[in-house]
Order: sequence, then structure tokens, then C-alpha cells
Amino acid sequence: MIKNKSGICPFRNSILLLPKQISEKSESGIIMCSPAQLEREQLGQTEGVVVAIGSTAFKESGASDLPKVGDTVVFTRYAGMMRKGSDELQYRLIIDEDVRAVIQGDSDE
Repeated sequence: MIKNKSGICPFRNSILLLPKQISEKSESGIIMCSPAQLEREQLGQTEGVVVAIGSTAFKESGASDLPKVGDTVVFTRYAGMMRKGSDELQYRLIIDEDVRAVIQGDSDE
């Protein structure tokens, strides 16, 4: 189970995701992209791990197979907003309607 160490607590129909972190530098220290390119790459991502779910997220859907904390999900490109957590990682805060699928077999169960 993933613990929310971000200091960001979504409310209402918001979901906090941890997208794959993109490195600015290679392992040998070569700068791979500018800050503007890095931000564009991060905003273009479409997969992330659910870290926290707001209290009313998915309530209107009525489905039984909803994402839960720890699931890897596919979401709409450029959805939501990026926010740096207190743990210095970049998180994505999106609304529940932007989640399109759960990737089976990738959860931390």
C-alpha cells in the first residue's frame, strides 16, 4: 500500500497521482532537457499510481471496479495540474472523470 508522503490531500472528486518521474540528467550527469522541456514531458504523461482519492471521487459512476490507492491508472493527457509535494516529488492532481483505465497487474497488492 502506498503512503501519501506528499503533504497534498485531495478533496471532493480529485485524485492525487504519482506519475513516472522524469530525470533532468542522465546517470553520468549529462543534462537531458531544459526545465521547459521537462515540464512539457511531465504534463504529457498518461500513467500514474494513485496516491490519494478525494471523498466524493467516483461516487456518481456507480461502478464496482473503481481505482484504489496503489493502482496504476491511465488518465487523459494534460489533465489536471502538477504540484511538488513536501517529499520533493512531482505529483499530478486530476479529477475522477479524467481516469480512463486501471492497468491490471501493476498494483502493490
